[in-house]
Amino acid sequence: MTWFIFAAVAAMILLPLLLKTWSRHGARIVRNPYHKRAHLFSADDRAFHPVLKEAMGNDYEIFGKIPVADIVLAKKIAGRGHGRSSFNPLAGRYFDFVLCDKKSLAVLCAIVLYDKTNPARQAEQGDPLKRICEAVSLPLVVIHVKAEYAADEVREKLRQAMTQEPFYLIESSGRKEPRISSLDNMDI
Repeated sequence: MTWFIFAAVAAMILLPLLLKTWSRHGARIVRNPYHKRAHLFSADDRAFHPVLKEAMGNDYEIFGKIPVADIVLAKKIAGRGHGRSSFNPLAGRYFDFVLCDKKSLAVLCAIVLYDKTNPARQAEQGDPLKRICEAVSLPLVVIHVKAEYAADEVREKLRQAMTQEPFYLIESSGRKEPRISSLDNMDI
């Protein structure tokens, strides 16, 4: 009987070793190369999101991690491909948050969080994202990452950006003419 117990223990030890050796030389066991993120947002985004909801959530829909290319489309220019070269500087970039109209879901404002200590969140010198958002009249609000945010400050900064009337440049026969889009706030 002791011999039987000894053989069972030896088999329990040797069997996993033999299976491991055979799997290396034979058909490899394919492991899943994917894993699920624990959180959709980074720690900085998670700290800012509740303040943004408090400041603007009743009036706007808030979406997060929206690729720039889903909102800003490159125009087709004669002689050039499909405008892909226009998006090279923005490849892989995304808006941290986007405010949209509750009914139509029209994009009204984009928000980017910048952090001086995190290289992934630093604004590049001459960041093309700012220039492109200006070109398509999309208000871009830059929020610097900090430990705490005041909902009133965030609300004011976003409302200022969204209520500023853009200064359009209309091109006509090579000459650029300024046009004011609204006379409501002007003292005449």
